[in-house]
Amino acid sequence: MEGKRYSLVCNGWTDAQRQPLINFMAVSEGGVDFLKAINCENEHKDNFYMVILIKDIISEVEAQNVVQVITDNALVCKAMGSLAETQHPQIFWTPYVVHTLNFALKNICAAKNTQKNEVTYDVFCWINNVGDDAIFIRNFIMNHSMREDDVSKASLVKERTLDDLWWDKVDYILSFTGPIYYMLRIMDTDRPTLHLVYKMWDEMIEKVKKSIYRHEGKKGDERSIFYKVLYDILIN
Repeated sequence: MEGKRYSLVCNGWTDAQRQPLINFMAVSEGGVDFLKAINCENEHKDNFYMVILIKDIISEVEAQNVVQVITDNALVCKAMGSLAETQHPQIFWTPYVVHTLNFALKNICAAKNTQKNEVTYDVFCWINNVGDDAIFIRNFIMNHSMREDDVSKASLVKERTLDDLWWDKVDYILSFTGPIYYMLRIMDTDRPTLHLVYKMWDEMIEKVKKSIYRHEGKKGDERSIFYKVLYDILIN
């Protein structure tokens, strides 16, 4: 692997036998080289364990050939990336863009009602409700039968699907999450897209703001609590 510059990619998944695996790949301009898959069944995947794995991989590829380590945003993966940066100042840790965007959408569209998350939940809880209704409608259409106990469910489905205000909420949700989802799809490819991230992120936030302010009838210099909470999630 000498002479090339690599991004080391770490990705955890579960195979068909439900074995937890961690894949390591080396990505360069020439494409992707699969390095190894480690079966971590019965292993405690704490900071110490993950750090050992990344040290071995960096040693295998040779540190001078590594530009960055790319992982998801789990705390143990952040620790692994921090160690790589500390021991090898020329190596950067970069979180998955797609994983980051998934987290952002989850925090917006499925906000949890916790003490730490109280403000976010208060602002976004109506999105949860619309989402729950949509899931209920989908499940009813896919799974319902002609039994008598479906009557009450059918009434609720009819009420929602004929409710123009409910559909307005659906349209609004799609309008301000659309730019986030669009960027997620652009980033979720085999093509190199890291050089596009920062510009696209700024453009995405601007499109989200434009959609919200149009809906709320606000001008650019006015304050929107809904946008402020959503903006903070995207920035964080």
